Amino acid sequence: MNEDYKLEFLVSPETKIKFRHGIHTYRCQDNELLIGKNVFSTHEIVFPTVKLSSKDGSYIPETQVRLSLVDVRSTPDNVKEHYHKLIECKDCKRPGLSWNITKVLQSGSNIVTFDNLGIVRTKGPDQIQAVSERLLERRRECGDTVSGTWDMNRIRDLAADSVLETSDKELRLCIEAYVFQEDGSILELARILSSIVQDMTDANGSITIRKRNICSDSVRLGDMN
Repeated sequence: MNEDYKLEFLVSPETKIKFRHGIHTYRCQDNELLIGKNVFSTHEIVFPTVKLSSKDGSYIPETQVRLSLVDVRSTPDNVKEHYHKLIECKDCKRPGLSWNITKVLQSGSNIVTFDNLGIVRTKGPDQIQAVSERLLERRRECGDTVSGTWDMNRIRDLAADSVLETSDKELRLCIEAYVFQEDGSILELARILSSIVQDMTDANGSITIRKRNICSDSVRLGDMN
C-alpha cells in the first residue's frame, strides 16, 4: 500500500440487504439493492461512496477504483475472498455476474459512487471454483506466474480451506484504488473495508421477521393484558 494515498467512505453501505438467489433479470427489488446509509434520514436513496485522498492533492491518470466482496475475516492487509458475486441492477438484455465492479477515477474528481448493485449468492458446488479464480487473478495482478498442475492445485486447496470458514450470510465490501504498470501488474494505492453486510433472508430464502406486532399476533382474542 502507498502511504501517500488514503480511501475513506463518504457513504457507508447499509448493514442488511437481501442477497439474490438467482438472476432472472437485471432489475433488483428495493431490498436487494446495495444502498448506502442515509445519515440525513431522508427518503432519498444513496449508494456506497468513497473518496480517494492524496497527500499532495494530485492523482495518477487512469486510477482504477474497484469494489469486490470479501470474507468478514479480512483485514486491509490480508484480504480473504468471498464466493458471492455482484450484479449491476439495470435494464439490460443479458444479466451477468462479476467478482468485482471497477470504475476509473474521473478527471477533476476523487469521489466514486457504486450505484445500482446487488449481491448474488453462489451455490455450494461453485464456491471453491469462484474463490480459486479470484486468488488466481490477484496472483496475476501482482505479476506472479502461475503454471503447472502443482501450482493450480495449491490455489484450489487454499480456496477450499478458506470456503470452509467463510460465512454464507455475511461479507464485507472491499474498495481498492490502483494503477496499471507497464508490465500489466498493478500498483495498489489504497484499500478500505466496510462494516459487515448481512443477508436479511433466512436459510430457505424468506425474509426473517425480527419484530412482531402483538395486536395481530392471533385471530382469537389476541393479548388481553
